[in-house]
Amino acid sequence: MRRICTSYLALFLTVLALTVGCHPLQPRYLRDHGDLSGLLEEQLKIDYPDVQTASLADASESHPPLTVSDPKFDNFWDIALEEVIQVTLHNSKVIRNLASVTPIGFADGLIQRSGNSTVYDPAITATAGSSLATARPGPGLTISGDQPNRITAASAGGTESALAAYDAQLSVLGASGGSASGTLLGRTDRPVNTTGQFTGFPVVTEANDGGLRMDLAKKTATGASFAASSVSVYSRSNRRGSFQAVPSNWLQFLEVKAEHHLLQGRGTQINRIPVVLARINEDISLTAFEIAVRNELLDVENTYWDLHYAYRSLEAAKQGRDAAQWAWQKIQARREGQVDPADAEAQARAQYFSFRVRVEAAQINVFEIESRLRWLMGIAPADGRLIRPIDEPATAKLEFEWTSTNLEALFQRAEVRQQKWQLKQRELELVAARNRLLPVLDVGATYRWLGMGDELINADRNGLNFPNAGSTAFDELTEGNYQEFDVFFSFGMPVGYRRELAAVRNAQLQVARSKAVLEDMELNTTHLLSSALRTLDGNYVQANSNLNRLQAADEWTDVISTIWSQGGATGRDTRVLINQLLNAINERAAAYDEYYRIVCAYNKSIANLHFTKGSLLEYNGVQLAEGPWPEKAYWDAMAQARKRNASRHLDYGWTRPDNVSQAAGTHHLSDSEGLFPGVDQSLPVPPTQDREQETPETESTAPAASAGIPASASSSVRPVALEEVVPERKPRSGTYDWGKTNGSAVIPAGKHQTVDRP
Repeated sequence: MRRICTSYLALFLTVLALTVGCHPLQPRYLRDHGDLSGLLEEQLKIDYPDVQTASLADASESHPPLTVSDPKFDNFWDIALEEVIQVTLHNSKVIRNLASVTPIGFADGLIQRSGNSTVYDPAITATAGSSLATARPGPGLTISGDQPNRITAASAGGTESALAAYDAQLSVLGASGGSASGTLLGRTDRPVNTTGQFTGFPVVTEANDGGLRMDLAKKTATGASFAASSVSVYSRSNRRGSFQAVPSNWLQFLEVKAEHHLLQGRGTQINRIPVVLARINEDISLTAFEIAVRNELLDVENTYWDLHYAYRSLEAAKQGRDAAQWAWQKIQARREGQVDPADAEAQARAQYFSFRVRVEAAQINVFEIESRLRWLMGIAPADGRLIRPIDEPATAKLEFEWTSTNLEALFQRAEVRQQKWQLKQRELELVAARNRLLPVLDVGATYRWLGMGDELINADRNGLNFPNAGSTAFDELTEGNYQEFDVFFSFGMPVGYRRELAAVRNAQLQVARSKAVLEDMELNTTHLLSSALRTLDGNYVQANSNLNRLQAADEWTDVISTIWSQGGATGRDTRVLINQLLNAINERAAAYDEYYRIVCAYNKSIANLHFTKGSLLEYNGVQLAEGPWPEKAYWDAMAQARKRNASRHLDYGWTRPDNVSQAAGTHHLSDSEGLFPGVDQSLPVPPTQDREQETPETESTAPAASAGIPASASSSVRPVALEEVVPERKPRSGTYDWGKTNGSAVIPAGKHQTVDRP
């Protein structure tokens, strides 16, 4: 009966399974209304990270931008280039670049776009972790297992991480049964394939085992390793009678171990290569940071002179507009008196509106460049002030001696120096790869003291030794009754060295490639320097020509305005005179604009020359300085300095590894200002107009009454030559600090300002 019920139940479950099928079922809920549209809409919305950071006031409290329709602002911000650089460095946690750092003439393959560089990058590189394999401290410590398959700069990480390979390592692990298995405590309870002599029952082995092992290991720079170990093992089992004297016992080991490489991995030259590679990684990171700051400074200086030229261009457009307005009103007055032709007034009116369009375009350009300079300075795009440069562009002719300047560029250019660091890394990698061609031959020795007792340790000695009950393992160990030693060596080598030879060949090719890149970069630097010098001289020559053009245009305008003041001419001569007047006004405005464009370009070419030869930071008085190190670093540096001070120089000695850097000497600027005292080397510059003039607004279209050409457009603005004395340009001071663990910007320009960074 029971079997029949079971059959029916199995049949019922089979039919139920076939009816339901294999479709999954959703659970049912009491208040399930089935409308999930609201949930789906929420899931499709964009999520925003829950990050609580305070925005800069310059970003959140910025004023509306200045426009041509609404150009009103509170006051001017007259600022010198030195102050612009100070503010820029002060606010540059993230280095800003306009990506406009381009050479003059052709593409510069050296320039790196470092728009995302920050003051924290060098410190991040210094604290980066190393991916080189290191030995795990423990009883099996061997130097042969420390070396990775390939030592490269990318895997070296930072200096601190590389030096950690030589730190002492402490490990504690279980040693149940006397082996370093990691088991702290174990129990055995199993039958043995035998029977008792008397009882006939199966024999069961019962045992409790435990142990603890402590190792302190240290690796040295010469390739040797040392370790001290303490092992405590406990054992208790039911093997009585002839098998053991007491139910349980403790076994205590104390051993020291030394191991050394004889071939592969031997010596400080190979063992310190990871540390040197890590240190060069930091130097490369510092050079990249220097490149980013240098590019930012060039952008700042170029933008500053662009803004200066934008104001001069606005002034030229205003002068042309005022002169065209004067001509328009004069011609219209003569037109009403039936003196001038009918189309003369329309021609003068078109000239006026042409200059008015130039004024509006120049005003827009001023606002755009001023906003760009604000972005580089790291301040708000608008704050109620309008930045106005107060530094006049340099007009003295600068001469650079080619040989010394070229050598300075090849030595100081940051990209070339960075490539030399990379070449030094490739050479060290080649040394490490060649070391892998040596066989592994390691020797070592272990010395061990041991003791056994019924107990591990007591406070007082009782004079009992094992196997007496009450004996202690530590008492017997300190008596030195039992001592052991091992002397061992290991040898190994791959037959054929296929992988190792390929690694050496790869390292050789990397060295050859780095040398070829360095040679090409040096050649590129020489070409760029040549182009920069040619551009510098060309801008100076063109500035002189444009100055003569401006003087001629001024005289032309004076002559025509004098004729108009005396009554002009009638008939056919009137049309010619009108055309000459309008052309003279246009020519003088164009000459004024072009003169200041080329003068500002001349100053930009000076900065570009220093940029090309690697002295832009020195030219601007900016120095890069590291932030504070930990106190332990200063302590170690003092110890090394005292050690070197107490040592003696060995004439024929050498260091391992070899020197990878050399101290940089003091480099002076190679520009020789005033080489030819008998030759005029200065550019006459038109006098500066009143800097408190208001920003031009849109004037009325009706011509205003005037007796002559406005003062801003009259002959009184004729250029006046400067004295033949080369103006002294003081270096602009500023210090940029990238920090080690934290950064700070120190700008010692008259007053010291320190900004602590988090």
